[in-house]
Amino acid sequence: MNVIEVLELSKHYGAKKAVDDISFAVEQGQVFGFLGPNGSGKTTTIGLLLGVINKTKGVIKLFESDDLDSARLRIGATLETPNFYPYLSGFENLKIVAKIKGASEKQIHNALELVGLSARAKSPFRTYSLGMKQRLALAAATLSNPDLVILDEPTNGLDPDGIRDVRQIIKRLADEGKTIFLSSHLLSEVEQVCTHVAVIKNGKLLKSGRVKDLVSRNPFALVRAEDNEKLRATLETYPETLSVSSEGDCVLAELKSENLSALNQFLAERGVFVSHLALRKKSLEEAFVEITQSLN
Repeated sequence: MNVIEVLELSKHYGAKKAVDDISFAVEQGQVFGFLGPNGSGKTTTIGLLLGVINKTKGVIKLFESDDLDSARLRIGATLETPNFYPYLSGFENLKIVAKIKGASEKQIHNALELVGLSARAKSPFRTYSLGMKQRLALAAATLSNPDLVILDEPTNGLDPDGIRDVRQIIKRLADEGKTIFLSSHLLSEVEQVCTHVAVIKNGKLLKSGRVKDLVSRNPFALVRAEDNEKLRATLETYPETLSVSSEGDCVLAELKSENLSALNQFLAERGVFVSHLALRKKSLEEAFVEITQSLN
């Protein structure tokens, strides 16, 4: 079942096309990463899905329904900046949200437990760190046990510990069978939690698909030698090489196969003896750069 389906969706502000004729679908159970640089149209798209922004044109279906008001009752969402009453406690803030959503006090405790804030439930929101504020926003989003959770830059401004905490929460939600729609520009984080991604830039959708299809097309060899210039020139003559680039003090070669023994033998026969040779896959960040540059 398609939990989200958009067709030729656009939002224009005068001559500016914040979202420009995009189409994609998110299936039930997917953790779907919506990727793009700042200003690409990610937050606008989320606003359109949630009904807080009116579309210029296009079709939105949620849970395969045109009745968006009813369908949105099955959604929990966070926007980019958590917004709570600073002098109320985390629990008191969630009580307000629970009243709006018709959630019980037990669900408040469950949500606080999910995000690891039970011990600080009675502390004022203003005393929370940024990471705790983000976690409280996640608790509010999951309060009514939604089928779809939409997260807009949930790790924005967090330190590594906070990012790890949010990542673990997203994985727990996914393990519970919820569909996650996650917008982010932190590609390394998306790669760790998402099953599918779509790439948007300047309001246009450039590509979508499974994460593993975007990042694992070809293997890469990370190679270092005493003379990297000679190494690079020799790699360019290797029959299995598709491309050669630099990465730090190493040379990165995209290959047709993962046979590093054959590559090492080829180099040695030509007088190039490597001090480092390792196999790795293309990262999502590399795939993102390749997509956005090739489709400019």
